[in-house]
Amino acid sequence: MSRIVQKFGGSSVADLARIRNAAGRVKREVDAGSEIAVVVSAMAGTTNQLVDWTRQMSGLHDTREYDVVVSAGEQVTAGLMALALQDLGVNARSWLGWQIPIRTDDVHGKARFDATHTTEIERRFAEGQVAVVAGFQGIGPRGRITTLGRGGSDTSAVALAAATPGRSATFCTVILASSRLYAIPLTTCFSTISSSSTTRVPGVSAKLDSTCTRTRWFIAISTERVCSTLAPCEASSSISS
Repeated sequence: MSRIVQKFGGSSVADLARIRNAAGRVKREVDAGSEIAVVVSAMAGTTNQLVDWTRQMSGLHDTREYDVVVSAGEQVTAGLMALALQDLGVNARSWLGWQIPIRTDDVHGKARFDATHTTEIERRFAEGQVAVVAGFQGIGPRGRITTLGRGGSDTSAVALAAATPGRSATFCTVILASSRLYAIPLTTCFSTISSSSTTRVPGVSAKLDSTCTRTRWFIAISTERVCSTLAPCEASSSISS
């Protein structure tokens, strides 16, 4: 049985129809016998709106309260995705960063990942439940909500994949520049080498480099499976590893 962490970005969950579409993709993996954890971003444009409201309310805002506000978008998406999966007959439950927990330092607004504890998610996997995780957020050493900065949901997905036992696991992320789903096997994913050595992929390198910098892990791109979030999977050899 394979174990997969799928990450869906803001454009892939931009509205209810796209969330349902993403849920359908998750269901196909579940029906194939995989154990699934899903990491979701906020719906497209939501985080920008939350940031703008925070700045309007207080020019010199408290960064701890900033994190409380801007992390709310991922919470909404996680709940909606769990509901969409349940509507398809899939046993699913949403999780916030502090519930897992995903532990970070206390630099609010751009916290660095420290550790992920997946004991409870592992138990739910054994019960056949899909974990829908709100990306971008964690919990600091003082028990406060933190956010992981730009590309933080990617960081959440990488951290969760790395912490999930089972070397057959795959980390999937939708790269917005191409609207394609890249599958990254864990066997090539988490070597402790410099992020400057990351595989170069046109249009996505900067995003992956940013994730690597925060997690201190290397990410290699697989050419085995490239999927559109709006179309069936297809084989591809257009990406150089």
